[in-house]
Amino acid sequence: MPKARILCLVVALAALMTSQLYAGVGILKADTYVSLTNSSTNFGSATLMNVGAGNAGLLQFDLSHVLSQLVSSIPSSTTPIIGKATLTVFVNRAALSGTLEASPLLNSWSETTVTHSSLPPIGAVAGSTAVSTSGQFVSIDITPIVQGWLSNNDDTTSSSYVGGDNFGLYLNSPDGGVFVLDTKEGTTTSHAAALDIDLASNFSGVLRKVIPPDGALGFVPLMSIHLTGSNTAGGRIYYTIRATDGGSQIATEEGILQFLATTNSITCNITADDKLHLGTVNSGCNPTFTNPSLLPGIGIYDEVSFPTPAPIVAHEIFYRIENLSDAVIRLEP
Repeated sequence: MPKARILCLVVALAALMTSQLYAGVGILKADTYVSLTNSSTNFGSATLMNVGAGNAGLLQFDLSHVLSQLVSSIPSSTTPIIGKATLTVFVNRAALSGTLEASPLLNSWSETTVTHSSLPPIGAVAGSTAVSTSGQFVSIDITPIVQGWLSNNDDTTSSSYVGGDNFGLYLNSPDGGVFVLDTKEGTTTSHAAALDIDLASNFSGVLRKVIPPDGALGFVPLMSIHLTGSNTAGGRIYYTIRATDGGSQIATEEGILQFLATTNSITCNITADDKLHLGTVNSGCNPTFTNPSLLPGIGIYDEVSFPTPAPIVAHEIFYRIENLSDAVIRLEP
């Protein structure tokens, strides 16, 4: 008889992360800079990015990983699903203190060919941060831009206007700052730009993750929680798991996983009368204590087999998180 085990993963809090309901990260696929004094030169292979004094940085992130987790259709731009989007870059050197600001690019470009002469149009400034010290990470809130990317915003009157597609970011200093940032090609400190994306706190759509189809050991992390001090958090995860052999054998389960978290632990249980679906899958929730480098979190550990031995072809979980404590929740990538 097919069987599955759902494990509530308990982990310690060693690093603080800030978000509401975290959708994932954008994958950096292009970064370079353009120079006014070298207007026909391409710097796509540069290990450092110059910003200021006639130079400007360009970044582009692939959001397909974020979108692949969302089963529900993307709402219109008037109902944004993004609560916060944060760009983080590493300042290798701050030659002159100033402001680093981010704007959307409004047309396509290529890392290997773009120059100052071929720079696409630039949209309105979405966020900025002060930079004065070398060797540090700095972050910029670019929520309007990412909201626009996910809705392909082409409304020129909107604060989330991005030209109708994800064309990337333009980094500049408007007040005389001169910075050197790391790129993905960097060979020294090698801190490439990162984009963290948080779903809006009122997001209620269905999420999807693929569980590795590796026989009896299918583990996938779902979420972690940011708590400090004596704060606690609780809620529910409504889930459906499906595994097939690509033919007639299908193992499915649906249920509700309830959780209660503190800053260094999570306990959980599965509603007894909901944990079986079609009599094909058995479940349990067994708190353990592992991996103290992460936040308190919940993962699915699904142990599936078929009456007639066969490899798993499709193995996935569809779920919705109901946050009952207004706590900060991060979806695991």
